[in-house]
Amino acid sequence: MSSTAPARRVHSGADGRFRVRLAPGSYVVRALPTAGSPFPRPPSDTTVVVHAHRFASVTIMYDTGIR
Repeated sequence: MSSTAPARRVHSGADGRFRVRLAPGSYVVRALPTAGSPFPRPPSDTTVVVHAHRFASVTIMYDTGIR
């Protein structure tokens, strides 16, 4: 069964890390912009596959747009 509703909403800690428990399956991680800041811009969505009894790791890189 597929759903577009959020499975969970989480906030990262001061170090940028987050952890969330999810049932096995495929999930889309959508990063949101930092509140009150025009940048950094959030990246595109990232698909993560969660396997039973295992951790899944995802790295989300923000782009400041400064070149």
